[in-house]
Amino acid sequence: MSKQVFNNKRRAFLIGAAMTSVGALFTVAGCSPNKNTQQSGGPAVAANSGGQELNVWITIRPDNKVILKIPQTEIGQGGLTSISQLLAEELDVKWSDVMPEFYDPSVNLANNNVYVYTATLGSGGISNLTDPARIAAAQIRSMLIHAAAKRWNQPADTLDTAAGSVLHKASGRSILYADVAADAVKMPVPDPKTVLLKSPDKWQYIGKSVPRVDIPSKVDGSATYGIDIYFPGMKYAAVRQSPVFGGRLKAFDATEAKKHAGVIDVVRIKAGPSGSNDPTPGWGADFGMDDAVAVIADDWWTAKTVLESLHVEWDEGSFANANSKAIAEDFQKALAQPGSGMKVVRDEGNVDAALGKAKRQFEATFSVPFAEHAPMEPINCTAIVRDGGVEVWAGSQYPDEALRIAAKAANVSVEKVRLHPVLAGGGFGRRINSDYVSQAVQVAQAVKGTPVKLLWTREESIRRSYYPPYTLSKFRAGIDGHGKLIAWESASVGGRAQDQSYGTARLPHLIPNIRVSYEMRTTPPPFGWKRGVGFSQHHWMNQYFLNEIARASGQDPVEFQLALLRADELPQNIEKRDLALDRIVALRRVLEKLRDTVKWPVKSSPGRGRGIAVHDQSYWPEYSAAASAAMVEVSMQKDGLKVDRVVVVIDAGRVVNPNNAIAQIQGGVAFGLTDFLYSQISLENGKVVQSNFHDYPILKMAAMPSVEVHFLPSEAHSHGIGETPVPLVIAAVANAIADAGGPPIRGLPVTAHGVQVA
Repeated sequence: MSKQVFNNKRRAFLIGAAMTSVGALFTVAGCSPNKNTQQSGGPAVAANSGGQELNVWITIRPDNKVILKIPQTEIGQGGLTSISQLLAEELDVKWSDVMPEFYDPSVNLANNNVYVYTATLGSGGISNLTDPARIAAAQIRSMLIHAAAKRWNQPADTLDTAAGSVLHKASGRSILYADVAADAVKMPVPDPKTVLLKSPDKWQYIGKSVPRVDIPSKVDGSATYGIDIYFPGMKYAAVRQSPVFGGRLKAFDATEAKKHAGVIDVVRIKAGPSGSNDPTPGWGADFGMDDAVAVIADDWWTAKTVLESLHVEWDEGSFANANSKAIAEDFQKALAQPGSGMKVVRDEGNVDAALGKAKRQFEATFSVPFAEHAPMEPINCTAIVRDGGVEVWAGSQYPDEALRIAAKAANVSVEKVRLHPVLAGGGFGRRINSDYVSQAVQVAQAVKGTPVKLLWTREESIRRSYYPPYTLSKFRAGIDGHGKLIAWESASVGGRAQDQSYGTARLPHLIPNIRVSYEMRTTPPPFGWKRGVGFSQHHWMNQYFLNEIARASGQDPVEFQLALLRADELPQNIEKRDLALDRIVALRRVLEKLRDTVKWPVKSSPGRGRGIAVHDQSYWPEYSAAASAAMVEVSMQKDGLKVDRVVVVIDAGRVVNPNNAIAQIQGGVAFGLTDFLYSQISLENGKVVQSNFHDYPILKMAAMPSVEVHFLPSEAHSHGIGETPVPLVIAAVANAIADAGGPPIRGLPVTAHGVQVA
């Protein structure tokens, strides 16, 4: 754990050097956000509030308030609160004294990733930051104790802390952290391997449903999202990219546009990098951004209106004639006649021989379309470019990479860029890419010294996104005379993306003969991670096909799956056997708990059905993830499908904030139901058909089912849960429709395949 700890002198030098350089660039009169645009997330933190910085995580103010730097973007997941709980717990301060702020990416880069994990993606915040945050706070608490011990000439082990004070119980003396902070920073930093963490029986905040710090300002409207950033003298920009992915800007005539009152300039934006979309070594990729044109004006409506009337010539490139029907036909041919592009990614036993001996065989083909994230806040970014550097305000899910992209766009070193993370109105993976940051910086270069807010229309946000790939998968399976599943084969063809084969290959069930193949084909849209990632596309296929086999062979779906999750049948030679064993045990445990909780099985009445699914976000054998199971109840009414009830059982390890975790699961259920029912991006003549919520709908509040969440008690390391409910609920609701006597589900969204929604 030494990565998040640093030598105090080195830290002071590095941070001092970094902040001196950015401070010289950005202390310009009139170029700080107004009082309504401070970084939001909890109790307001006054600018230049002073205080003693003890490390990059924690600053103690003279009034004993504690500023906590949170290396996550608040996109609605509650990270500002839960990470603050970890820090406040080990620091031992009053919750009312906690003042969370977003971290500074410049400091993180200057200190070689001192925060360990700053990307808000993959449910990684809690799982990756629990140890670094707790250890950093515990180190500071120890330093405060030693500073007080030196002042009082007492042994450090006779001192304790409580509510932001150091205590000497024998004499009754106490001293506020603020009064000893300047001395504490001079103390040696404790070894992270030996620093003492509080035991669970002494926890005040971890495991408690502390109210979220960002909610009050969001309720009363005072919260500042990226779209709310304002500066005196600010200009506004609207942007249009090639309507065909990969298109290039040929020419535009700005003569008439520049005559329009309020128009400042019309700017060409060059194609280029959009940044790595994952900090995991070997997983990050840059799918780039296309050319664009922007109109800068005194107000955004003028910029948007003039841009709409601007005549632009595009070279639409190789995807000019692309359409969804042709892509589907191409994928069908690839499945029917696999070529060299089809790679076997998992091969165990002898599938062909087992299928030949099977008493009964099953086949099915499933599809998933391109889909957009649809966060409520449209894409936006504010930037100022000066001769000395660049300053950016963005609700990025990956601020470190956004900073690097800003530097690239301005052709300056990263030391000359300051990026301010701000509240984001949803992300779901879309705000990992930093195309809009590059665009904003390029636009701001045209009006140096003037802040510019770049704001996409909803139509631009939906049509020019980074989508998960269109996917087509074919399954075959066989059972023996006793109804046991003895063979399983799946082959998938997916669009341009990072490797998505784990979606089908990470099937945890113990099937003696299994073969999984995957092929990626070039499709127009650039790839982007989306909530639930590859599992949202593939997991429901696995679970639905398993359910279909069980029902067709007269077996109960729960018992059928439990029979395939037997630890005593795990082969001895399986890769990472101990981890595979833990995985099977956890999945079996949540499924059994779900069975008992919902009193499964219950005979369904006509038109009503129950479906189950079990899942974890295990990307590779070494990856440890929350195990979950869900039951969904639906009714098939005369006017269509209605989802009535969702029950989730989850083993997420130690849950830092139960109410927040429940909210995450409820939100994931809503997101998953949206994908299942509605989400579809289609192409015609190279262009995206959908444009706004009228033709790209999301689940409405009136259609939200009741959601019950049951956490299995655990003292294990905390797992992320934000992604898990999406693929889980998609699979469970598909199985519930089958139980209700509905049509076979062969493609998403179901409303595009004949299922009507009540």
